[in-house]
Amino acid sequence: KFRSVTYFLIALANLLLSIPMCIHFGAVGAAVGTAISLVVGNGIIMNIYYHKKVNINIITFWMNIISIFPAFIIPVVYGIAVSKFCPISNIMTFIMQVGIMFVLYAFSVWVFAMNKSEKNLLLPVIKKLFGRKP
Repeated sequence: KFRSVTYFLIALANLLLSIPMCIHFGAVGAAVGTAISLVVGNGIIMNIYYHKKVNINIITFWMNIISIFPAFIIPVVYGIAVSKFCPISNIMTFIMQVGIMFVLYAFSVWVFAMNKSEKNLLLPVIKKLFGRKP
């Protein structure tokens, strides 16, 4: 119930902030109004609620989330380089770039984001996909 009410208030705050800001600053104002309402609602109010009422250790949760960021460096650098130097000109180029991005992303997440327990959960699925018994 608290979450539903909070999300309703976030939407209302977004509306009340974004309209006047959009009038004065255009699309950037609307984006800033949305960002403010989401940061306050989702970023602050909901995290306090999860910490105090649901007993989630929010600091540990966010430290775990932040620890996976290095896994996104390789795919992001690749994506930027591809968009700058190899524009998509046909469906075959698109399919190749998506395939390369998938492999880079999977590799990067495996190496930099997953712990041993997560890898052990995924290994049987990978082996089954490639026809090997776990």
